[in-house]
Amino acid sequence: MSRFGNTLFSASPFIRWTLIPVLFLCIILFGFIAYAGIISHDRSATVISSGLTLVCIALAMGLLSARMSWAFRIVTGFVFAAYISYVIYEFCFNPEAEFGWLSSRGASNPRNALLGFVIIGLPCFWYTISGQFGLRLEFSQRDIQVPAPTSGKRVKPEPIAISENWKQSFFAFARREGLTITPLDRIRHIFRLPPFDLVDTWVYTKLISRSGSIEEAWSSYPEFLPIVNSLHQVLETHLWSHSLLIIPKDQYSAIVRILTGDLDEVEVLMAIEEEFDLAFDDSITNPDFTVLDLVTYIDTHKGQNE
Repeated sequence: MSRFGNTLFSASPFIRWTLIPVLFLCIILFGFIAYAGIISHDRSATVISSGLTLVCIALAMGLLSARMSWAFRIVTGFVFAAYISYVIYEFCFNPEAEFGWLSSRGASNPRNALLGFVIIGLPCFWYTISGQFGLRLEFSQRDIQVPAPTSGKRVKPEPIAISENWKQSFFAFARREGLTITPLDRIRHIFRLPPFDLVDTWVYTKLISRSGSIEEAWSSYPEFLPIVNSLHQVLETHLWSHSLLIIPKDQYSAIVRILTGDLDEVEVLMAIEEEFDLAFDDSITNPDFTVLDLVTYIDTHKGQNE
């Protein structure tokens, strides 16, 4: 459910312009059904179709603008309410229904109602109150404050890399970088669950604080500029709203995770492979693999995919 929800609510151009026309048609259709229910005094049709109209409107609002992403919570709240109503009906108001241990997934019975509530209803409830599907803390671009420049002098960007031992000392890491540690971070630390949101915040803040151009950052490798420009164009399709400057010594694993999230890294690699007509091997999983290594790999293997 979390994978499907994150993909749907990502509001990529493909999802946005594929779903919005369908949603507008559904709004008109359910609106007519609700109106017909009011005229015929059919309460069930009126309530259900009105609710579905509200869900379609909220989903369309969230897809149209990132500023209205709060509308997604209306959608998940409605789905949660629908599933909890389904469970209450099957367990309390449908005494003739058998539990259905071995029934099909399409059957209406308490077993399927309970499964749907656990698999779909509870994640929707969590999204409604927290704004995310997973337990891992997430953040949006609007949560990050860009540090104000201390002077008019342009500062050469420092490479971004994450050492393997940061998980054991993330409190010191957070204090050093001025990041906020939440109570949930402390609970996850007790159970040895890494607070990736702290690292994401740090990496993204470093990225959006950079100044300069691609040509300046890659001035030592002018032969790679065409590849770097194409690579930036591929990566920009997976960013929040604007391009970010990456430099040769950036750690690839740190950059690609913050640009795309854990789920979409494979999608990024596939897009890069398609753009340059190549296939990656296991070397890209090396923690020391840098953006320069990536560009060098592309330069060596481009056009060789069979």
